[in-house]
Amino acid sequence: MDFRSRQQLKRALEPLRQALETHRRSLSLLESALIEFEETFNQLEQRPGGPQVQQISSSKEAIQLLRN
Repeated sequence: MDFRSRQQLKRALEPLRQALETHRRSLSLLESALIEFEETFNQLEQRPGGPQVQQISSSKEAIQLLRN
């Protein structure tokens, strides 16, 4: 592979590299938020009269809960 082809390949791969890095950061933020939620929920659950866990019967219900 010559120098020109390598340069073209690097340019073509740059948007993919940027997208993957953005995705990695988003996943890291999601992981942190989930850990924080789990810790908060566990603390509340351990209290007397802790939260009553409601069964979610569908993904539609789960999405509605997240929107509130």
